[in-house]
Amino acid sequence: MKRPTALAIALSCGAIASHARSAPKTSPELAPLAIRDTERAGLDRDAREAATDVRVAFSPAGRVGAWLVVGPYRSATFADKPKPPGADALQKAPPGVDEAALSPQLGAPFGPAPVGKPGQKTEPPKWLLASSGEGAIDLQAALKPTENDVVAYAAGTLHVARAGRFFLLVGADDGLRVIVDGKPVLTRDESRPERDDDDVVPLDLTMGDHAVVLKLHQRDAAWSLHVRLVDERLAPPLGAYLGLPGTSANDARELATKMSWVSLDRGPTPSGHRPRLTVRFPEGAPRGVPLRVTAKLPGVFDVDAGEVPLDGAGVGDLSIALPRVEDGAPDGTYEIGVAGRVVKLPFRSSRALRSALAAAEAAPLDKDDSVAWLKERLVQLATRGDGDLEAQSAEAQELQTAATSLTQGADPYATRTGPMRRAYRSPIDGELQELGLYVPPSYRPGTKRRWPLVVSLHGLNGKPMAMLRWTFGGDDPKKDQEWEDRHVGPLPSFDAFVVTPNGHGNTMYRDMGEDDVMRALDWVTARYPIDPSRVTVTGPSMGGIGSAAVAFRYPDRFAAAAPLCGYHSYFVRRDFVSRPVRPWERFLAEERSNVFWADNGYATPLFIVHGTMDLPEANSGVLIDKYEKLHFPVVHEHPALGHNVWQPTYEALKGLKWLVPHRRDLHPRHVAFRTMRLRSAKNAWVRVGELARPDAWGEVTADVRSKTRIDAHTRGVTEVTFTRDDKLVDPVSPMTVSLDGTALDVGDAEPLVFHKDDGGWKNGPATHDRPWKRGDVTGPFRDVFRSPLLFVYGTDDPAFARANEEVARAFATVRWGVSVRFPMMSDAEFLARGEALANDRGLFLVGNARSNRVVRALEAELPIRVDGDAIVIGAQRIVGKQLGAAFVRPNPRRPDRYVAIVEGVDALGTWRALSLPDILPDFVIYDESLAPARGQMLLSAGSVRAAGFFENDWSIPVTVADPLATVARPAAKSESDATPYLP
Repeated sequence: MKRPTALAIALSCGAIASHARSAPKTSPELAPLAIRDTERAGLDRDAREAATDVRVAFSPAGRVGAWLVVGPYRSATFADKPKPPGADALQKAPPGVDEAALSPQLGAPFGPAPVGKPGQKTEPPKWLLASSGEGAIDLQAALKPTENDVVAYAAGTLHVARAGRFFLLVGADDGLRVIVDGKPVLTRDESRPERDDDDVVPLDLTMGDHAVVLKLHQRDAAWSLHVRLVDERLAPPLGAYLGLPGTSANDARELATKMSWVSLDRGPTPSGHRPRLTVRFPEGAPRGVPLRVTAKLPGVFDVDAGEVPLDGAGVGDLSIALPRVEDGAPDGTYEIGVAGRVVKLPFRSSRALRSALAAAEAAPLDKDDSVAWLKERLVQLATRGDGDLEAQSAEAQELQTAATSLTQGADPYATRTGPMRRAYRSPIDGELQELGLYVPPSYRPGTKRRWPLVVSLHGLNGKPMAMLRWTFGGDDPKKDQEWEDRHVGPLPSFDAFVVTPNGHGNTMYRDMGEDDVMRALDWVTARYPIDPSRVTVTGPSMGGIGSAAVAFRYPDRFAAAAPLCGYHSYFVRRDFVSRPVRPWERFLAEERSNVFWADNGYATPLFIVHGTMDLPEANSGVLIDKYEKLHFPVVHEHPALGHNVWQPTYEALKGLKWLVPHRRDLHPRHVAFRTMRLRSAKNAWVRVGELARPDAWGEVTADVRSKTRIDAHTRGVTEVTFTRDDKLVDPVSPMTVSLDGTALDVGDAEPLVFHKDDGGWKNGPATHDRPWKRGDVTGPFRDVFRSPLLFVYGTDDPAFARANEEVARAFATVRWGVSVRFPMMSDAEFLARGEALANDRGLFLVGNARSNRVVRALEAELPIRVDGDAIVIGAQRIVGKQLGAAFVRPNPRRPDRYVAIVEGVDALGTWRALSLPDILPDFVIYDESLAPARGQMLLSAGSVRAAGFFENDWSIPVTVADPLATVARPAAKSESDATPYLP
């Protein structure tokens, strides 16, 4: 299934009451691309002058979102059964199409008429003007294909003001052929979703005009196109534009209205509104068209906000504070004019909102995260023009009541029961994380009674309060989750607590998402009288994955689990099966596959529901089969449904009623546990402190034989601790512990800690004279996102600055739908603020030592570094095009914190890190051959120059080469073998 297109990360943000842009600065290193001030002035004048045809200036990120397009045509392979492999549909012209005669002109017909129904008269397709105001151009909507396996063309005249090297970055689904000045420079044809900048085409262009044609092949499903042009700094080239032949000044004006992007921050305050207007052109804008912006709120203000800046550097942003709207202003409509387009946005004056904000401002919000979150959330909703006035009024009342209680020194939630929106401050980014909470009507403060707790995990794009409603059987398939999240309503009475974590959004409950679940559990148990033996977990879809994952990784915390319609093994995923798998990928896929952790569930009953029409059923079937093979307790149902099995499972409280009777033995005499991560290395009174290998599982089976004896067997473990549980063993007497047949005596009240070396098991913890993989600093690369992080991008070399920042911002978002806001700054700001290298946060550093001064300060203590045109790892020197590295290890100045490095030999090498797949070991050294892995789970058709896990002492392993680098695999086909196009 093709996923929604991720929007490009803009590198220019509107400044307060200013016209802002990201014009690249010149430097000696880029002298061939430098343009003198007199030339710049001429380019600026030219950008403002009207033209006879449309000339699209680039956005601050180099985007150009308007093209002439024509099609669709049946491809050359349309009639072939089966379809031939490779790029035949792009290398051969469609039947009846003379590609040599291709000459784009708006409105001009081209090629044969499409095949119609008998007797139906059809006409040849005409060149159309297709554009986007934000994101990829929707070719499906523009061309309206009625068949699959069709071809279309997008074309324009690229003008560059000065000769130089440039990069055409294209995102297209499915197939793409790039032709510049009649010469094909890239052909890639495969079934794939549109991913921004998926194909990188290097071009060495002379000054002047160049014909660009993009031949596009749609295999099936969506069809879209996203293009940008950048120089060697990844900045839009000065003076460049895309001409669209046959267009007129009227087309330019119409295009300006379509490509504008308007954002209005209503700026709610207790005494009125302080609105701020931002106007952008994220996909570029036509030159020669006045981009005048006006703003009006009838009866309040009518202002001329000026023009969006457009000059030789392209189009910038306009951000301006609008006049204040005083308390008591009547409801109305903001009218925002941009280049003749009028955008109407509602203005609503809410007394309840203002009163709630006033109460919140007077309250000590630092004393209650939940009340602080209610205010922050309400402001966010009002800022963007919340249209659900019923829900807004209810949330405003909730905030006012809670804030007033807080001001009076009372706990706003002390006696509340039923559903409520709560929050805690996450240590990951210091931001408030929401959770939903149901407190049973029977709860009274100060009682000695203990209640069961159900942890319920939402699915993809889910919301905590909506999930609370679902858990009680209240999902309304006619409503979206945004509505359900704000209209929970009264819930059926149930004698248990229920908590619904946010999980940092779409994390799949891995890494920071898993930690958020456990923090939410701890948050509830610290505030309410929860019976620790009666904590259970459930969830649908992504929540089904997460509910099994936490139950197996923390088996001493959960009494039962009900994972619904989850996916429990990567080895049945469509993006995994039949693809090449490296050893580190296989190991990390096992880590992410619940079925490999299922041995820990011997005391955790499961209730699994999976619809027979939700294919493949093996997504849940593998876990059912594993449990049955192990003779563990499992109940499973398979209704004749698709993915939505949660509705019938949760209705009438069926799911809750199955979960809450289960109890966990808090003091088991027998413990069995396996793990590959020391973060998840505890079960009851057994804890694993070290693993023998960074790429192998560790296992412990232990039994209490008497008050003074424990017998245990291990595999892949080199340190283990047994807690003296006074319900099982004598807390102070001498004990004997048998480890793998070796009897070890321990004195009175001494800790039961043991380590293994070449001589076998010995008393006491393992000791090391250098950093070791222990605790929370063990890798792999993406484990860094489980710790508080500070992102620092290098700006010390202007040639790298833009690439470094773009890469840093991309990694900081983690993935689409993840709610996290890591702090970020440049290396210059890091040093100016006096931030320590031995930082309290992990450091995520982007840029090599030449461009990032923080990397420069640490590089001598790192095992991987950039050296001229090469990357050095140990004694090995690696060279290549678009060469870069990404690795994680302990911060040399503070070994209990991570440092993650992403760096390249040049700017494009750093930028190529955006093609790294989701599954990564500790370190990766890559070059241009990484490109096909962009957006993938595995490297698949891509390859790397070196990769693997550091040894336990963080040394480089003996073998670092990609074992599949020399194996023939399908990949992008380039006519020029990745060399620049030379006209």
